[in-house]
Amino acid sequence: MCMLDRVRKIYEVFPKVPLPSNMLDDKDVGEFTEALGAAKTRLEGCSSFLRAAIKWSAEFGASRNGDPELHAMLAEYIYSESTELNMAKVSYHFVR
Repeated sequence: MCMLDRVRKIYEVFPKVPLPSNMLDDKDVGEFTEALGAAKTRLEGCSSFLRAAIKWSAEFGASRNGDPELHAMLAEYIYSESTELNMAKVSYHFVR
């Protein structure tokens, strides 16, 4: 198994939990706030992992900018899981 396959397997097990969509009362708002904090923590964890993998692949791989597949994984995760969508960051990684 190559290192990219290992990174992909780790990436695939990072949690992807949707945020609640409806808020009817103060309890729902509290749950939403809690879910938002958890989502930001998950995003930072996965983003840090993938950025480290990209840095590693740039140093030891064929592409000096890092493996394109790793950039695509990071862009996909940021796009699908970010609570505050940053299209500049998403576009940067999709282009790579």
